Amino acid sequence: MAEASQAPCNRCQENPGTLDLRGAERVCPQCFCTYVGNKTIKRMEQMQRETRNSGSKLPTRPQRYLLALSCGGASSTALLNLLHDNLARQQAPQPAKGTKGGKGGGQRVRFEIVVAWVDCDLSRPPPVSFSADGETADTETRPETEADAAWQRYKARYPTFTFHRIPLSSAPSLRTNSIDWSSLPPLKEGLTPHEQLADLLYTRLATPSSRADVQRLLVRHLLMDAARREGCDVLLLGTNTTALAELTLAETAKGRGFSLPWQVNDGPFQLPSFASYLSPSSQGQNQDQQAPSEDTKATESDIANSKANNQLSIYHPLRELFRSELQTYITLTTPPLTDLLPASITSPAAAAVAVVSHKDLSIDEVMSRYFAEVEVNYPSVVANVVRTTGKLERPGAGAAAAEEPKEGETTTGTSRSRQRQCGLCGIVLDEAGDARWRGELGEQAPEVEERRGKLCYGCGRSMNG
Repeated sequence: MAEASQAPCNRCQENPGTLDLRGAERVCPQCFCTYVGNKTIKRMEQMQRETRNSGSKLPTRPQRYLLALSCGGASSTALLNLLHDNLARQQAPQPAKGTKGGKGGGQRVRFEIVVAWVDCDLSRPPPVSFSADGETADTETRPETEADAAWQRYKARYPTFTFHRIPLSSAPSLRTNSIDWSSLPPLKEGLTPHEQLADLLYTRLATPSSRADVQRLLVRHLLMDAARREGCDVLLLGTNTTALAELTLAETAKGRGFSLPWQVNDGPFQLPSFASYLSPSSQGQNQDQQAPSEDTKATESDIANSKANNQLSIYHPLRELFRSELQTYITLTTPPLTDLLPASITSPAAAAVAVVSHKDLSIDEVMSRYFAEVEVNYPSVVANVVRTTGKLERPGAGAAAAEEPKEGETTTGTSRSRQRQCGLCGIVLDEAGDARWRGELGEQAPEVEERRGKLCYGCGRSMNG
């Protein structure tokens, strides 16, 4: 009786409208999934237009994307499924003419997907090791955790995708050298890599906010390094509107508001490249590379080629969808995507954790709890935060770009570029803002700056409490 008296879907007018779509429409589950898919694919199409380098023509080969997966994350899981379904439609045979709904088949495949997950579990050695060519191999048999089981379910459900599991402990050995480890506290010697990072994050960083912030930045560097290693054109992050709003306020509260155009907006990101300070044998060699002779001049073509080689496009295809919409979407697919997630995340008890003390929460967790309430009552506010941030422009050409030489001016080496990069987040240093807000952190002595890299104000706060 209840179903018979229910109003029809506002879109298809065939099925009962059982779901509220942004307070304006009542739609059926099928139309709701179509809405989520259309929002995502439109962003993907815009990204393809912006990233192709062959003028008005379509690229001659499928673009290669690295999709950052969070095992248990509703948004990245939804993005993975949406792109899988879109690829399936592209690869489907061309439907016969006159067939109802016969649309979308027989297309040329426009992209390939590589899936990467950064395993942040530092309580035990990683289950895989990485060889020089980036391949993974099992190193030991260990008890399976919920995350391990979820990882296997993802691989079984999407067998056509290439999956890579990246341990957080591989951050010190990044081949791109995108982190200036000289600007961070030295890692303890005599420990394994995962023990070194565990000591850095959980022993020497004073607050939950610092630990969460540094770990997030390390994960970002690992994903960018994996994208370059796999020859990917774009790094896709499953960050939704709500998460982008949380990131906006969280980064501002940490003193890293200057980085918002690079961390929240879509577009190219110029990867930093620092010398490695982790092995004494490499220091002399790197110093020689950092100090070219006066006769060495960098031409404009050399600078352009260097920027192109170190540039990676980063996009958020779900930036126009709320977290609640994606959480609903993963329950409507066949079979539901919730079957992939760890039980500890999907259980009702996990969603009803009471806050005992805010001192044990990081800034990111506080913002997440805040926007969870705002999204329910004032969703337009959440969207306006992201739209406003989207209007911010990036000073210069990129995150780690060197200053462009003026007419008649030449550059020597990469020292100028290093001075303008944060050693941890890799964003252009806001020299004036850092000096104004540094406060009790104080300025580094010139001899210390020569020996150690510079951190922006936000990263300096995270590392020093």
